[in-house]
Amino acid sequence: MIDLLIDKVGFADGDIVMKSPAAADTTAKVSMYLFQLQTNPHLRNRPLEEVGVDGLRPAPLPLDLFYLITPLSTEPVTALGHLESIMGVFEDNSVLVPPLLPPTMVDAGNTEIRLTPHNLSLEDTNRLWAMFPNKQHSISATYLLSPVQIPSASVKPITRVVEKTTKFYPTGDSI
Repeated sequence: MIDLLIDKVGFADGDIVMKSPAAADTTAKVSMYLFQLQTNPHLRNRPLEEVGVDGLRPAPLPLDLFYLITPLSTEPVTALGHLESIMGVFEDNSVLVPPLLPPTMVDAGNTEIRLTPHNLSLEDTNRLWAMFPNKQHSISATYLLSPVQIPSASVKPITRVVEKTTKFYPTGDSI
C-alpha cells in the first residue's frame, strides 16, 4: 500500500510510517496503523488443498486487516488534503492485484485483496483514539484489507487408492 501511495500521490520514502499516530516520527506525513487483525469467518472452512499426488495442506488462513490512516500534519488543510489524496487512491484501486501486491504476498497465494473503507461509529472511533492517551484525536479514516491469505506450512501425507476390487453376485444367490 505504501508503494501505491508513493507512486500515485507523490509521497517520498519515509513520509508514510507503519506506526500508531502517537508513535509516528514528527517528520512523517501519514501514519498507517494496523489496529486490528482477525480471522475472516466467511472463508474459514475451506477444503484441504492437494499438494502433489501424495499430500494435502490446510487452506490458507484468511485474515482481515484493519488500518487507521492518519495524516500527521498540524495544519488542518494540509492534513485534509493528504487524507483526501489517500482516500482517492484507495477508491481508484479498491482491489489490489499484481503488480500492486508485493511478490511475497503473491507467492503466499494472494491473487487479490480488497481495500474497503471501514466506517466506525463515533463511539468506536473514540475507543480507538483512547488507545493513544498522549495524542489528541485527529482527522482519520479506517480501512479493511481482506482477505489476506497466510499459507499453511503443514502438509499431511496421504495414500491414494490405486486399485479397487468389487465382487458381483447373481440376484437371489447367497454366498
